Amino acid sequence: MSTSTPCDEWVEAVSAYADNEASRGERRSVEKHLGECEACRTWLEAIRQDQKVYTEAYGAEAQGAEYVEKVIAGLPAEQEPAPVRRGFTLVELGVVVAIIGILAATLFPVFARAREKAGQTSCLSNIKQLALGMVMYARDHDEHLPSVENWPAAILPYVKNERLFVCPTDRKGSKLSYAMPWSLSGASLADIAKPAERPLLYDADTGGGSAPRHNDGGHVAFCDGHAKWYAHPPEGVPRAGVLGAPDRNYGLAERLHLAYDAGIGVETRDVLGAISQAKRIISEQQGFVLEARYSDTNGRANGQLSFKVPSTQLDITLQALCRLGRVLNWQVKGEDMTTQVTSAQARLRVREGELAHSEQAAQRARAAREEAARAELRTLEEKTTEARSSAYAEESKTVLATVSATFTSPVAKVTPLMATQRTLTGVWGWSARMAGTGAAWVAGLAPVWVPLVAIWWGLSVLWRRRRIAAAR
Repeated sequence: MSTSTPCDEWVEAVSAYADNEASRGERRSVEKHLGECEACRTWLEAIRQDQKVYTEAYGAEAQGAEYVEKVIAGLPAEQEPAPVRRGFTLVELGVVVAIIGILAATLFPVFARAREKAGQTSCLSNIKQLALGMVMYARDHDEHLPSVENWPAAILPYVKNERLFVCPTDRKGSKLSYAMPWSLSGASLADIAKPAERPLLYDADTGGGSAPRHNDGGHVAFCDGHAKWYAHPPEGVPRAGVLGAPDRNYGLAERLHLAYDAGIGVETRDVLGAISQAKRIISEQQGFVLEARYSDTNGRANGQLSFKVPSTQLDITLQALCRLGRVLNWQVKGEDMTTQVTSAQARLRVREGELAHSEQAAQRARAAREEAARAELRTLEEKTTEARSSAYAEESKTVLATVSATFTSPVAKVTPLMATQRTLTGVWGWSARMAGTGAAWVAGLAPVWVPLVAIWWGLSVLWRRRRIAAAR
């Protein structure tokens, strides 16, 4: 048989024509098509040749094995099937997507760690070069270090690269990622007894405290020029969060109790977003919100948060709130509550002692004057409860700091261009919503219209085939 491939839609018609099974109309159609298609003519000739060979083979008498082999050798080779083209199935596509997702989930953390390690190495190089620049500055200035206020500008001629002052992993947009301890401001290197143990520069946040930016740790450079990574900052590096009741008593009391009341005003373009971020910051610092308010008057949005955070986390919380926009006002008011707390605790101990003594006396005199003892016991219990509440109220002021945060949006003048932009934005948003709604309706009604479309397509195919058959 020939290797020519006939037209798919004419295979059955040509086969019927070759077997003399076609009607008169079909024969005219096939003959017309054969006159136009060389591949179908070649295939028809191959069919007739096969019919002739098989007719001779089955019509002749058996003439032995040699004759059979001769006939078989004379048969044409089978036509190779045409290659079948098929696309991806949904299952194959899903397997490929799943494999890619697994590889991505496995490799992305590795890439992130590698990127962080590269940033950590670059940061270590930065802080070491800055420390060497500080040492060179001191040698040119009578062995005195620069001041805390202007040390970056002082050592810039020695390092000659402003990018060294920013850590590669510092995402806060700051132009200075390192800080210098205040105790070394303008200090003389000759007065430093152990320069290899005295911190000179360290990874710092916007408030000047130590910032653990690299794998929960930070870099520290020392007065001799060397730098190292530390999980916990060494002695001499300021910690973050300088506010709060101190752990030492300074020889005055068993423990000092300080109460803080703070307020902050921030101007931001997205007041609701700032309130949401502030709530997350409060939650991260183990605080809680007391009151939250939002209003929009004459196009100016205003929000207010009243919350409490642990006193030891107050400074960190305020620094985080300062980064939510432009700070309008900022204040922290502290009060020494040691006397009040100590007095309340003493009163509580006295009331608790009186209550315990009264309970014992009531038990001993229960038979004689049980009712009077119960009345006295109730009175002492009420006084003890009042003393306990007073002690709790006084001590809670020293443990939790009260903060009032206000967020406002800037007043913007509406120009014709801005009005046009708002109108276009509204129209675009409406169009997008309508398109999304239409797509949702189409997807939701898929179980209805997909079978209808399939039935319509099948009927149209049958109708076309019948027209072709009638035309033959």
